[in-house]
Amino acid sequence: MPPSLIWVLICPSYLLHCYNKFIFEKNQTLKDICQNDKSFDIDFEAYLHGFDGETRDLLGVEATDGEKFLDIKGVIAKLKAKKVLLGYTKEWSGIDLN
Repeated sequence: MPPSLIWVLICPSYLLHCYNKFIFEKNQTLKDICQNDKSFDIDFEAYLHGFDGETRDLLGVEATDGEKFLDIKGVIAKLKAKKVLLGYTKEWSGIDLN
């Protein structure tokens, strides 16, 4: 059983927070997205926008003038400018968080 599914079974409220429809509906993880460099930018954007609203706010997915918390959009822009976003994301997706 995938680790993410275990969390859902243990804590049903997990579905309300940190839910990512890209993972559940398309059955694709960040690691899967990194396998296709042709569609990576589009899929990565869909992955980030797949999170619930609260998680998107905390990550800073939709940049606003207010508090950005983690400002992932700013980090992504810097990594894209250095042409290392895919490589960095691929390495990050390979970390076993179990």
